[in-house]
Amino acid sequence: MATYRFSSRRAFTLVELLTVIAIIGVLAAILIPVLGSMREKARATQCVANLRSWGNATGLFVADNNGRLPSSVHGTTKIDNVDMSTDAYSCLIRYVMPPNHSTQKWGFNSNDMAAYMCSNLDDAGNGMKWGTYGFNIYPSQLPMTTISKPSRMIWATELAAGKRWMDFSTLGTHLIATTVKPHGKNNNVLYLDGHVSSQDVAQLFRADFTRDTASYLSSHDTQRVAN
Repeated sequence: MATYRFSSRRAFTLVELLTVIAIIGVLAAILIPVLGSMREKARATQCVANLRSWGNATGLFVADNNGRLPSSVHGTTKIDNVDMSTDAYSCLIRYVMPPNHSTQKWGFNSNDMAAYMCSNLDDAGNGMKWGTYGFNIYPSQLPMTTISKPSRMIWATELAAGKRWMDFSTLGTHLIATTVKPHGKNNNVLYLDGHVSSQDVAQLFRADFTRDTASYLSSHDTQRVAN
């Protein structure tokens, strides 16, 4: 005669399954924002490292060029007796790229430069792209010795829509006017002494861009860049 053995293990009840699903939902609700915050912190940290690379490159350029800053105005200059489009990227690229990228010595290639661009390449919410660092045009090609407070002179920060240099018009269009910033409410800002700080750009003064340059006015000390 056949015999049957019944397992002593029982299946989950519907109540138990619903309880487990509810616990998983609560954990997901807690962890997803935390993971998003950690991801953003990692991006901001990478962005700080990128800006420090540009700060180091600027120091090397100054040492190699009789104490003068590179051109930070988009235009044309002679390099090796050839007219080349130039800005801070084209002047500094040889100091941040590895030797095997010598063919890009005086150029700008967005693929090659990805490691030296803002880590938030596209900030959803306002349709504007963040990717390149804009360099301050006002101290362009000045001797470093003329900058009395390099720790207060802004040299570069993120710009939306792929701009590569900044003046007050680009700040108003590509920074102040945008409600979504690349790193929460702030931008990472590189100063001429090489340090990087997270700043609300709207709270900065115009003198932070023009001090000790021909564009400086005494009113800049109290005038916000947003004005």
